[in-house]
Order: sequence, then C-alpha cells, then structure tokens
Amino acid sequence: RALQQRAAIERADAVTCPSEYSRELLAYTGARLGDKPVRVIPWGVDAERFRPAADRAALRARLGWADDDLVLLTVRRMVPRMGLVELIHGFGVAAARNPRLRLVVGGDGPLRNHLDEISQSVGGRVGFLGLVPPDDLPAYLQAADLFLLPSITLEAFGLVTLEALACGTPVLATNRCAAPEILGPLDDRLLIPGTDAAAISDAILGHGLQAATEPGFRSRCRAYVTEHYSWDRTAAAFEELMHALGAGTHSASNVSQEALP
Repeated sequence: RALQQRAAIERADAVTCPSEYSRELLAYTGARLGDKPVRVIPWGVDAERFRPAADRAALRARLGWADDDLVLLTVRRMVPRMGLVELIHGFGVAAARNPRLRLVVGGDGPLRNHLDEISQSVGGRVGFLGLVPPDDLPAYLQAADLFLLPSITLEAFGLVTLEALACGTPVLATNRCAAPEILGPLDDRLLIPGTDAAAISDAILGHGLQAATEPGFRSRCRAYVTEHYSWDRTAAAFEELMHALGAGTHSASNVSQEALP
C-alpha cells in the first residue's frame, strides 16, 4: 500500500493535502515531489445534513439520554492511535468527580473488547454504540453536549470535527495532528495539552464543560464552521489549482493558504 501511495504521488501533476499536518506527513512517504505544487486545501462539511436539531430535547429523549446527563460522544476506529484507551481512563477520573458525566462511544475495531473491559474498571457510565450508520451520525452529534477527539497521531484532518461543530456541538481534542488548525482559530480552550488520562480528565472538567454549557457557544461553533469550511470554498480552491496547472503558473513553493481560516 505504501508503495502504491508513493507511486500515485509521483505520477500526479499536483498534490493536495487537507491540513498542514498532513502536508508534513508527505516526507514520510519517500515520494519524489520535484517541482510539482503541494497545496493545502481543507475539506468541507455538508452544513445541511449536519445542522442543529430542531428539537434537541426530544432527540435526546428518543436516544434515551437523561435531561441532566452531560453526554460526551466520540466516534472512532478502535485502534491505538485514536487514543480511546487514554480517553476512557481520563473519563473515569472525571466521572468520579462529576457523576452527571456519561461517555458514549461509537465505532469498532481491534480494541473493542479491551475498551469494554477498562470501561467497567473505571466505574461504568460508558456506553458503546458499535458501528454508527452514516444516516444516524447527525442525530448523535446533534444530541451530544461535547464531542471528544483524543487522537494521538496520524489524524490527517478529522472530518468529524467539522460535522460536530456544524451540528452546534463543541469539540474537545488533543493538541495533536490537524486539530489545532481547525479548533485553534475557534477557541484554543478546545485543545487538550496532553494525550494522557490526567490531561484528558482535567480538560473535560475544565474547558470542555465550560464550552458545553456556555450560553451561545453552540451557535458560535456552527457559525465558525459554516463560514470557514464550506464545500464551495474547497471546490473553489481546487478550481484555482486546476487553472494554475493549465496556465503553467504553479511552483513547488506556491502553497495556497486561501482556503484556510
């Protein structure tokens, strides 16, 4: 697979990356880029599909979430780089101090059984959804109080970050990978300074719950992502690159920043 990836990059007339972080990862492919342009063009979000619920209280009731629960949601591939082991341990510490907290985990993968075991050891209040059908994802994002992205490495962009924000749900993410590029301009309180359980628990109880309960913050999340991460803006950046290639005006150092916030 790595050889195929490198070959595709070397055959291309240009390379696009959804984040500065992913652009830096190009060095690890070993591909010879020559003078071809490498552009950072962030992805967009379908703001019609991912939008705040018309009746969020009714939606939470349908999902079986109590009114007074503070529901933290994550939807992840259950592999080590996603940071779910650290998240559950950190959640356990936070939940011991705030019994209103509840963690809902969507996804599947090799760590599924292990995550279930450690969720019992930290006192429960962790529910597993299994694989979330794409049609059901917006409802969970709309209903949650806070979305958690505890990535450790190789999170090239994190499209679910945009999807959660478009639903009005704040995202608390580790200060790794592409998360700082997306969340930093919105509010740097949303970045967890470490990836260990202690850092995660402190962030949940501190800035995470502040954002989840701050009046007007859900509207601010929605407004930010619809302004900066529309697919129209992404498409315009690709069109600009195609015109530059056709006109022969590109260069290797001509890295477009126009689509960034």
